[in-house]
Amino acid sequence: MQETYVTVAEIAEQLKMNPQTVRNWIDRGSLPAVRVGPRRVRVRQADLDEFLSKAATPRAEEPTPESPPEEELLSRRALTNRLQRSAAWVDARVREGMPYEPPSGAYAHRRFRLGEVNAWLEQRASLQPRRDGDDAERGDVAQLASALAHATSAAHAGDQSKLTNALRMVANAAERLADALERAPHSSY
Repeated sequence: MQETYVTVAEIAEQLKMNPQTVRNWIDRGSLPAVRVGPRRVRVRQADLDEFLSKAATPRAEEPTPESPPEEELLSRRALTNRLQRSAAWVDARVREGMPYEPPSGAYAHRRFRLGEVNAWLEQRASLQPRRDGDDAERGDVAQLASALAHATSAAHAGDQSKLTNALRMVANAAERLADALERAPHSSY
């Protein structure tokens, strides 16, 4: 007997709901799915039927758990958004030992617990030797960001003289930051 699989769009259409809701169920692990491509998943009809029957069954009042619920597992994309970092940055930290949950069941990719990741990053930061130029470098980065904001604002306002001055500030701040980075190379995360 051959298994029947349905797409996220087919489920959403059948249930008259937004496809993102179905994707959220899959991401949370409530609805098992099989990844069939980099951005495509399929759901076994039997799993969908079971999921829907559980959702239709009225729940008895559940006792309040004594321990806090298990921390949410995040995808790499969700972790990069939460940490405001790139996927390449996350991959580099994984190679350095950042904790993650290996692929399992319906999940073909690593997943992360934000609390564990933050604890690992804090421990790692506490082990990093403090450099004398760190504060100055942060100041240079802040000046560069401020100069870029001024330049953007002047460009949007169409003020040529303010834009010229702001671009000079950008160039000076970028040069200071480049000099600081050349004098003190390090592997920052």
